[in-house]
Amino acid sequence: MPLKYNELYAKIGNLNHLLAWGHARIIENLCELRPDCPRALSDKFADARVLDRALMEKGRKLHLDQRTKAESDFAVAAASILAREKFIDWLEDAEKSAGLKLPRGASAAVKAAARALVAWPTLGRYGVDPWTFLAIDLLTAPPYGIGQAVTVKILRDRTRAPRDALGWAAVVVASFLAPYVYIFLASGSMPGYATAGVLVWMALFGALAALRIRSQVRSATTSA
Repeated sequence: MPLKYNELYAKIGNLNHLLAWGHARIIENLCELRPDCPRALSDKFADARVLDRALMEKGRKLHLDQRTKAESDFAVAAASILAREKFIDWLEDAEKSAGLKLPRGASAAVKAAARALVAWPTLGRYGVDPWTFLAIDLLTAPPYGIGQAVTVKILRDRTRAPRDALGWAAVVVASFLAPYVYIFLASGSMPGYATAGVLVWMALFGALAALRIRSQVRSATTSA
């Protein structure tokens, strides 16, 4: 499931358009099973025109309703339950395969588990313990998040000098680097390609964090 999602997202490049394609594909398939169906109901996840434009040949012939909280309808509620069950089944199978508990949602714990899952098969052979990596990642997540928020707040404040944010920016950098420092300390000597992979990973996520902070500061400045 995630592999197909990643493949489609790379091709489509927009989450709402990807959701629209998925809804339209399902509606088309159901129309083939029930060609006499006059109506479809979908949870509204974006502007209604996004899904309307994605509908395929048979889907365009029926009346499509889109509304928020569409789970109030029994059919949509049942579909949500079946989709959730499929997701839980996949998650449990993935946990057994990885030997790692995968938390649900989009919290710092989820992101840390994802990084540990990537690090395990790639770096485990060089002495990196994914549980230790995960523990460090989780412990540094709160100071990392708080440091980012306070740094942005100080940089947004025109009455304060940018140097006032240096201390909190240092907390952000230290929290960000801690899990990767562990990788280099625990692995001893890694081959060049593994070291390069870790460095590229660090550079990518470091750049994304910096761009996020910059965007938040600039949006506040623009609105002011």
